Amino acid sequence: MVASRISELKMNTTCETCSNAAFLQLLTDGSESRLCSYCYNIQIKKDGEQTSLKTTPLTSDLFVRDIHLPVGWRSVVEDELGHLQNKLIKKGGDLSCVQISNIRPGERALEVEFLRDAAGQLTQEFRDRLWSETERKCMRCGHTGEKCRGAAYGRHLCVYCASLPRMSGDYG
Repeated sequence: MVASRISELKMNTTCETCSNAAFLQLLTDGSESRLCSYCYNIQIKKDGEQTSLKTTPLTSDLFVRDIHLPVGWRSVVEDELGHLQNKLIKKGGDLSCVQISNIRPGERALEVEFLRDAAGQLTQEFRDRLWSETERKCMRCGHTGEKCRGAAYGRHLCVYCASLPRMSGDYG
């Protein structure tokens, strides 16, 4: 009984490919797989995805201006913005009660700055979800798991992306 439980725990915390420590990842085809940062980056390169620290603009009715985000965090912000917009519409339909002036990397995760915040609890939930989702997500590739410690920690990178050379124009 104890041996089977230990085996189950190891299976649920190790990479399916190489047995390194790993977390459950959502892949580009919509499937889930338990992969370490190295195997995850190999997989997304096979799928043709590009990873970069260069930013891409993101637009929304809730933004005062276009907000530029690294590729790895873009999908999280898009999902959470969708949830916030749906809740605002259900609450009364007035999207102008919230205006986001900036979303930027903070010390440990994304931080949101509001120009106008009349939705109170909804925007606090939005902030909390964004913070918890990006706290363990690499800003370059989107890998969920432990971020690299040391100099790359403030740049919000996984171990694999922290080992890559820094290029001019990189974010962070």
